Amino acid sequence: IWASSSFLRHYDEAQILLKSQPQICAIGADGGQRLEKDGIIERRVAILNRDRLGLGVTVIVAIRTAKHSDEWLQIFADGVAKIPEVVEFYRMSGEIDYLLKVVARDIADYDRIYRKLTKVAELHDVSSSFAMQEIKSTTALPLFG
Repeated sequence: IWASSSFLRHYDEAQILLKSQPQICAIGADGGQRLEKDGIIERRVAILNRDRLGLGVTVIVAIRTAKHSDEWLQIFADGVAKIPEVVEFYRMSGEIDYLLKVVARDIADYDRIYRKLTKVAELHDVSSSFAMQEIKSTTALPLFG
């Protein structure tokens, strides 16, 4: 029987996790149903390759607004939810009110998304930063600490 070193490393990490945190069970014969029932697994997804799908541009969008009412936020949140290229959306503390992560095909595609975003609700300032290189991106949570 052959197993890759990566598999063995993850197997060892899983064993350490199970010993140190017995409340978390391994995904076994039940296919993770217990973890789903306990609320540990929220959903299952496939991670798609953005470059292969032609979505190689990542933009971090910082938004400031003069509006802070619950009604304004509901309108803004509903509008942003309708823009599929916005893959992450946060309400922030500090000088920036909202932070978005947007994926796009190219700069022209982002401009189209930007124009759609600015029509959603009244915004005070929108600042876009284009990622030059993705250094780390993970969905894994730090369970082995």
